[in-house]
Amino acid sequence: MAKRSARGKKKAAKKAVGKKARFVRAKHAGKAAPERDAGTGEKKYGRRKDLNKPGAVAIDRLPEPQRSIARAADRMIRTLVPGVECVVKWGNACYFADGRAFASLHQTRAGMNLALPGTELPDPAGLLVGTGKTMRHVKLKDESLARSTEFAKLILEATRAGFEGL
Repeated sequence: MAKRSARGKKKAAKKAVGKKARFVRAKHAGKAAPERDAGTGEKKYGRRKDLNKPGAVAIDRLPEPQRSIARAADRMIRTLVPGVECVVKWGNACYFADGRAFASLHQTRAGMNLALPGTELPDPAGLLVGTGKTMRHVKLKDESLARSTEFAKLILEATRAGFEGL
């Protein structure tokens, strides 16, 4: 079977609407297009419905085994850091102490990542991975790592460092 050229694909994707033709993309089929700003013409997306809700909202919607790993990490953080506040930001559970963010939980296929601020955190156990400019993360593949003393030490160091400006 012959391959279609790029131009042929575009023609196949066109759909006639009255006298005009427009492109229909499969990933947006059946969805309402976002509104556009009257002044700039840029897309306007609504605010997340879960923004600033308790972090448990983000954790409870995770599938297993990520949910149990996230709950174990959440328990460890809450026991170590007095007065910690956990809220949903960018769809993830983010942890704040003294008004500064110091950690956030992110879902992966194999488990969870706990993002921590700074690239200079002391890590003798070698748990931190990544090459980010402002943060590193810990790969949590099971609950046992979230209960370890090395993980606890990293969390305490991260609360001292904290993210600036969040």
